[in-house]
Amino acid sequence: MNELDLPVRQHVENNEFLAAARNGRLDEKQVQRLVQVEFQTQEAEFATYPLLAVRFRHEVPAGLFVHVADTILRARRFLVRDVVGAVGLDVEELRRAPLSTATREAADMFSWMGLHAGAGEAALVARTDFLLWTAACAALLDVLPGSGVPEVLISYLEQYAEPPAAVVDGAVEVVDFALAAGEEADRVVRSAPGVEPMLGTLWHFAAAG
Repeated sequence: MNELDLPVRQHVENNEFLAAARNGRLDEKQVQRLVQVEFQTQEAEFATYPLLAVRFRHEVPAGLFVHVADTILRARRFLVRDVVGAVGLDVEELRRAPLSTATREAADMFSWMGLHAGAGEAALVARTDFLLWTAACAALLDVLPGSGVPEVLISYLEQYAEPPAAVVDGAVEVVDFALAAGEEADRVVRSAPGVEPMLGTLWHFAAAG
């Protein structure tokens, strides 16, 4: 599960939102859509990771899934308290807003994972998600300062400047645990390849609507 096995470079190079930022073409609507994507995707993750902790109550997988849920909740508090209003959005309107096709696809993926994925499979999805998301955020942090984007959004993205070791390493531990417990290797790796296209669709929506 080496990071080099992931399409990290491709994910960053093909990122339309990042390309717009590098070219100085980000507008308010694009920034708002990025915040909307983050807000709505978090809601799916809130349901998924606690459910996984309930399904896999051993301290190894449950510990990882609770940690991921807590990480997302801390980010959500920051997003709601400081970021949403700074980009010109209203929190209560966001709560009622319909899902875009991109966020619905992400929500469907997370919902399926919460109900059906094995422990190792879900851990590998979480690891892949964080590695790709943080790679894109780190690249954005190289170009956003001085771009006119609200400073608080930059501070928010700084949380994701690098992948959290507790998730990256913890997922490996869960995969080892799951394999030892009988989860089939083919099942462990079946969902992670869908993470990059899912994230790419979210970034595309943020960039292009």
